[in-house]
Amino acid sequence: MEIPILCDSFYLAYGIERYVTWCPSKAPHAIICGATGSGKTYFTQLLLGKMALYIENCEIAVCDFKNDDDKSSVCVRRSKRNHLKTRL
Repeated sequence: MEIPILCDSFYLAYGIERYVTWCPSKAPHAIICGATGSGKTYFTQLLLGKMALYIENCEIAVCDFKNDDDKSSVCVRRSKRNHLKTRL
């Protein structure tokens, strides 16, 4: 299953809504890197939220070694009833 992550900015400039997708069954690992302030935390939260929405019975646990204050969406669990539960 491919998960739509972000709109492709190249196509969006022409008014075409096309998404960059990720297929965890084909590529189960990801690395997110970038300079300070480039949006790594935001993108990680977006990716985890998309996984929770699209993958049935998804459980996500994140270890934050930096002890960041923004833990509002760290652990998410999707139940069989299709609603999300967040736990810290």
